[in-house]
Amino acid sequence: MIGTAYGFEVAVRDIQPGEELTDDYGTLNLEEPFDCRQEPGCDRTQALPDDLLRYAERWDRQALEALGDFDRVRQPLAELIDPRFHNAVRTAVEQGILLDSIASTACESLIAPECAR
Repeated sequence: MIGTAYGFEVAVRDIQPGEELTDDYGTLNLEEPFDCRQEPGCDRTQALPDDLLRYAERWDRQALEALGDFDRVRQPLAELIDPRFHNAVRTAVEQGILLDSIASTACESLIAPECAR
């Protein structure tokens, strides 16, 4: 799963029945680094506080690619998408344009001073 700037995560590959869902803790505005299990296809063994900014471009590409399948795959939780983001999600789905980067969710004093830690 990859986070988006729209308050939800999206599956970036097919999910098999009974499979555990995981996401990248680097998207969660970490305050401290921590060691993590290396996942297939990933060389990282630590989640770091700046991962959200460091990997935003990659994660945005993955999310946009996955959103391209939004209308082709049953979306039982689609009704839970915040109405404020409906237009942005439809733009991603229909036009292949991600209007907002996950980097916009970074909660650092230099980027978003109003965020409380």
